[in-house]
Amino acid sequence: MARPYQRTDYARLRAEDRRRLLYRMFFVFAASFILVSTPLMEGASPWWMVLLGVVPALTLIPVAYFYAHDTLIERERAKESAIRGGKKVLGMPPQRDCFAKALNECRARGKPMIDRYLVGFELETGRPLWVNDDDMCGHLCVFAKTGMGKTLWVESLMFQQMARGRASGCTFIDAKRDSGTLAHIILMALLTGRIED
Repeated sequence: MARPYQRTDYARLRAEDRRRLLYRMFFVFAASFILVSTPLMEGASPWWMVLLGVVPALTLIPVAYFYAHDTLIERERAKESAIRGGKKVLGMPPQRDCFAKALNECRARGKPMIDRYLVGFELETGRPLWVNDDDMCGHLCVFAKTGMGKTLWVESLMFQQMARGRASGCTFIDAKRDSGTLAHIILMALLTGRIED
């Protein structure tokens, strides 16, 4: 039975978060203003007035954080979109330094190479998705629409495997009969010194 897929509109979710934060801020400001303007506060200590001024100011912190975070994300999305030739970036931009971090982690553990494979990035956080050798030593079949990047994704896994210099192999079947794919694989084998394999 097929998995039930759910489409998530992240732009709508961000707009709802923004609206919720602004409503909360306006509610606290209005409540503080109404409380200060009532006769109950006529004989109140000045410290109460200070407190009633601090509470609305504290509601500005999450709003400022949200807008600053949103601005930084949009700036990173614009950079990533430029790298991708103007294509739209969904979710968070990927953490492009993941290979350097993974290599440093493995070297700190005494391993000379990365002990896992990058298969993609999380949509919500941009963090890398890694799989280990056991997960890679099996069968893989990728289904998606034309132009979604299936061939490039499998080529990236093959390149990571070739770069390790291990004796394991793979069988790659791609029905689109593109000679460019074969050229990519030959180039990867040349770059990694695996052309004789």
